[in-house]
Amino acid sequence: MGKPVFLSKRQIRDRAAGHLADRRLRNDAFPDLTFGDHSWDILLILFIAELDERAMIIADLSRESSAPETTLLRHISALEAKGMVAKRRDKTDARFRYIRLTDKGSAAMDRWAHAEFDD
Repeated sequence: MGKPVFLSKRQIRDRAAGHLADRRLRNDAFPDLTFGDHSWDILLILFIAELDERAMIIADLSRESSAPETTLLRHISALEAKGMVAKRRDKTDARFRYIRLTDKGSAAMDRWAHAEFDD
């Protein structure tokens, strides 16, 4: 057995994006079924955005998740209550609410990525 291979931040980001793309393909292949994984999709999207060093507003997350807005907001609230995500208003335009992984959420996603992707 060789030494474990640890992936770079970019490799983890690309594999997480591939995982999300696979989930979208599944959803597209079965349009009449609801898989109910909206919280996981939110975490994946925010994890990829974090790795890309890209700020996300709720409207961006809504577009990327393909979840109905009411469903998305309900899952965001549940994730926020668990300390996995945090929202904040834009300082110059209160209409915009940013969303990001908390330190707890980021650490959990990092643990998942390494368990899932490290060879």
